[in-house]
Amino acid sequence: MTQPWQDGIVRRVADEVRRLRGENSVQWLSDRTAELGYRISRSTISDMEVGRRTRLEVAELIVLAKALGVPPILLLYPGIPGNPVEVLPGVAMDSLAAAQWFGGESKHSWWDAWAHPRVGAEKEEIEEWSSGALPLILARDEVEVLREIYKTERRESRHAQTLIDDPTNDAARELLKMTQQRLSTLESDLRSVRRRQVEAGLQPVTLPSRFQTSADDQEVDDAKA
Repeated sequence: MTQPWQDGIVRRVADEVRRLRGENSVQWLSDRTAELGYRISRSTISDMEVGRRTRLEVAELIVLAKALGVPPILLLYPGIPGNPVEVLPGVAMDSLAAAQWFGGESKHSWWDAWAHPRVGAEKEEIEEWSSGALPLILARDEVEVLREIYKTERRESRHAQTLIDDPTNDAARELLKMTQQRLSTLESDLRSVRRRQVEAGLQPVTLPSRFQTSADDQEVDDAKA
């Protein structure tokens, strides 16, 4: 059962490679991979496209995707959002759901139902997934907080400018106060998620200096202790 599933992955990628290169030749694609520093030979690509080659290396997937101008996930799971793919032997789901699972974005109830059909198993499966995907979850939490900080800072700037233009504008003054309070909460959230990263043994990314304070340093030191 495993071999047909494995062959199906390569077939799926090969079909998408052929579709994406369009009127461009196999030699063109081989030359594009060479420009990226990892040539995949013309014969290798041809053999894969016609089904003579039934294996695919991770390095090849990455370089082919870059050469064709798409994320690797779209070679692995083409047809997003609704095209069904066999994500594990005998387990099919929509390409979007497969890509979200592969990228650590979400856990799906129909996956849980297949994996553990007994009562209460969905909770166990989700907890297992959440533990395994923790680095991605915490990284995305940080990105979301930073995105909210930048959006809130833009609102703060607009409210401050309105108040400069009209110092008697009580509505702008109140909005500015609320925005500043929101910023304070978001900055606390940012410190919290970075502390959780350290507690999980992860290395947080380096942020702009304006986010780095002595309080942050102390929290990180406390988390490491």
